[in-house]
Amino acid sequence: MFGDRDRGVKVENRLGLTDCCSGEGSTVKQVLIGLATASVIFVAPSARGQLLSVSNTVDDDMSHLSTEEAMEHLSQNGTCFRCQMSGASFIGITMQGTDLRETDLTFANFNEAFLRQANLGGADMGGAVFTNGYYARPDFRGANLSGADFSGSRLFDANFTNTNLMSANLEAVSLIRANLEGADLRDANLTNALLLNITYDETTRWPTGFTPPPSL
Repeated sequence: MFGDRDRGVKVENRLGLTDCCSGEGSTVKQVLIGLATASVIFVAPSARGQLLSVSNTVDDDMSHLSTEEAMEHLSQNGTCFRCQMSGASFIGITMQGTDLRETDLTFANFNEAFLRQANLGGADMGGAVFTNGYYARPDFRGANLSGADFSGSRLFDANFTNTNLMSANLEAVSLIRANLEGADLRDANLTNALLLNITYDETTRWPTGFTPPPSL
């Protein structure tokens, strides 16, 4: 999506570190269109044009759809609950408020993607690729991200509560205000990772020998 890593810096500067998710100024859709050069935009529907939340999603089980059908459903509706999307390509994609809860996204590729308030709670994303992306308020609660690759990505206000991050590659990742309560990061690669203003508790499991910064 960004073309190069400098494009990611421009996105960060435009939205800002502290107000990237405030929704002030231009509408979110306008911002996304401005950033999404030659990429698909999935904007979840909402009655008043606001961000889609868990409370107004429809839990229609779409596990019967093929991967191709699931992608079409997602492009039309911005949601795909319990879909089968193993190995799907989302390279350079922009997602706004998209609902992919409990979806099979094993080995899916989100390289250089831009996700804002995407709901991936309970999804199986083992071995998925999230490299060099920009993720604002993604919800990974209870998801399986074992062996996933987030190297080089920037994540703001990510919710990793009770998430399986075992053996995940978090090298050179920026985790700003992430919630890691109950997360399992055993054997994860945190080389050169920036953990800033994160939250965790006594149930959070860290790689052997790793000392995290103080929790908020």
